[in-house]
Amino acid sequence: MAKRKLYASATLLAGAFVALGMMFGAQPAIQAVSAASASTGGAGATVPKPGGPLPPALKDMPDYMKANHGKFDNALTALYEQWLAEATTKSWGAPVQAPNKAFSPLYGADVRMSNGNLLGSGQNEFQIDVNPANNLNAIGTSNDGGVAGVGVFRTTDGGATWTSRDASAYGVPSSCCDPGVAYGPDGHVYVTILSTSGPTYIIRSSDGGATWTGPSQVTTSDRSNVTTDPSNPNIVYITYTDFTGAGRIKGYKSTDGGVTFGPSFFI
Repeated sequence: MAKRKLYASATLLAGAFVALGMMFGAQPAIQAVSAASASTGGAGATVPKPGGPLPPALKDMPDYMKANHGKFDNALTALYEQWLAEATTKSWGAPVQAPNKAFSPLYGADVRMSNGNLLGSGQNEFQIDVNPANNLNAIGTSNDGGVAGVGVFRTTDGGATWTSRDASAYGVPSSCCDPGVAYGPDGHVYVTILSTSGPTYIIRSSDGGATWTGPSQVTTSDRSNVTTDPSNPNIVYITYTDFTGAGRIKGYKSTDGGVTFGPSFFI
């Protein structure tokens, strides 16, 4: 997880592979904005005021973050969105039971994806992708502190309920962290996990995450990114920053749906 500045380049180049049109022809599922930029505020920011006292934990939350809460993914914005939705419970992290009608049909009740039975509450670096062949099915991934270091989350009812397992349940050996997930245009889905010894492991599913095969693996010097070719479901790309050389971005290409990968190449 070192050298994040260079990792950002790998992320951008992974996205370049799908710039001509991802499975929805739309934007990434989640956008992130740094807390540093939020602290500077924003000109003309309009903060919603739905009524009711603001929770004490949000007293010092910047107005820019409130006005742009949809661009953030952190504990403050999660609590703020519960307050906006007029949650019927005041306990921290509790699910929203009755969303404000002003937000319908943009989203429904908040749902805890890690149910506490299979995974704890310390997840981070979360990623999610929706099945282009079935929009009720999605796969999420996060660091989870388990054997494989990455948890895999699955929903088949549009996010209303989720199951969660550490990736070791799907054959991934003891690893580190840095998850990735991407659906192909045919509904096949790929999850990546960085090991502590160099390889990135790739598991794949053809049934929306009900079962998984693999892992296959490629050698990367830091976290990898995974994406697919929107015009060819057999093509899968892995990109990463090559810290062993000049810090350039390198990649791997699979033409058999992630079963095997060719040699690495510079991008």
